[in-house]
Amino acid sequence: MQPMQKTPTSRAVFILRFWIDPVSPDEWRGQIQHVESQDCAPIRDRQELLDFLQSYLGRAAGKKDGSRPLF
Repeated sequence: MQPMQKTPTSRAVFILRFWIDPVSPDEWRGQIQHVESQDCAPIRDRQELLDFLQSYLGRAAGKKDGSRPLF
């Protein structure tokens, strides 16, 4: 089986996991996983989440076309 390529698409499935940081209870941490490729990334802020989503969804996530923002 060949490795998955990051090809921007308008549809994808992701798993998001969030938890309270045990060292700093005022902060949250997370992880995002692209289901099809199994690629994962840590999430410490909104920008990291958006960057990961945009790498799979392309322009649809970045909303550079003037349409409604993702978040």
